[in-house]
Amino acid sequence: MERPLQPTPKDSVSALAFLVKNQVRPLGLGQLGFPCLLTGTGMAFPWAVLRDAKLASGNIVEDMQLAVDLIIAGHPTYFCAEARVNGILPQQERAAKSQRTRWEQGHLKTALTQIPRLLQAAIQQRRIDLVAIALDLCIPPLSLLVTLWASALLVTVMASAFGLSAGSLIACLALEGGLILISVLSAWAKFGRELPIASLLGVPFYILWKIPLYLNFIVNPQTKWVRTERDIDGAKL
Repeated sequence: MERPLQPTPKDSVSALAFLVKNQVRPLGLGQLGFPCLLTGTGMAFPWAVLRDAKLASGNIVEDMQLAVDLIIAGHPTYFCAEARVNGILPQQERAAKSQRTRWEQGHLKTALTQIPRLLQAAIQQRRIDLVAIALDLCIPPLSLLVTLWASALLVTVMASAFGLSAGSLIACLALEGGLILISVLSAWAKFGRELPIASLLGVPFYILWKIPLYLNFIVNPQTKWVRTERDIDGAKL
């Protein structure tokens, strides 16, 4: 996903997060010999496989659900680095929020429902690739991962300030934060140098923009697929 003609810092952070999710991680899984989840565009299927697939799953991230179904059925989906589909992040605030809500709430719901299914199938079929996909699904969206880490660190530091022994936990969380930072910077250095490094300073504001999305997942989760409004040269489709 490319930035619009007049990108905001939030657009740059979003483009980097999208790059990590849709290119870096699938490429890494492929290097390890594992399949990856479908990402909605540029997908190709043998007709003999697709004709028997359950397409009307009712999942708002139907591509992710289809990937899980196919992998369990013995038709793993693999990343093709030679294929490329370009899109532009929506410029309208409402469209961007709608798109992110569907993607990220759909990811969280799919993780809750499909990880147990994948692990059960992995045991029954004795397949390590199903465990790899389950672990991949365990990773929340990048902004939520950072939010959970920061919250855990804040609570632990506060507990330590009140006299509770939390030194080892603080050290573990500090190490985890360092690994997250190294991962993001490494992904940028290898794959995203066209994005200005200064845009990473906008990560805290990007996370704040996303917090209501995650709260809505708890109190009022999205259950219907909503098409994102598109822009062409600034005009709405």
